[in-house]
Amino acid sequence: MNQESILKQLEKVVEHNNFEMEKVKGNQCLAENLIVIDYEERSVYDPFFDESGRFEVNPIQYYGLKNIIKMIEAY
Repeated sequence: MNQESILKQLEKVVEHNNFEMEKVKGNQCLAENLIVIDYEERSVYDPFFDESGRFEVNPIQYYGLKNIIKMIEAY
């Protein structure tokens, strides 16, 4: 898999997570089917942003290829 195809697959995971968050009106504690990366004691459901959710990042560089692949495989 090349980086472009990985990012496209990751976008599908994020779409799924956004849908799950909409169902619970943004309350991550109530979301049952989120696919997350555990990073620095936080659950990240949109790895296109840092763990605070404020800053855009390159998910592969920031969280590592291994974590991104795990997230895609969990989907």
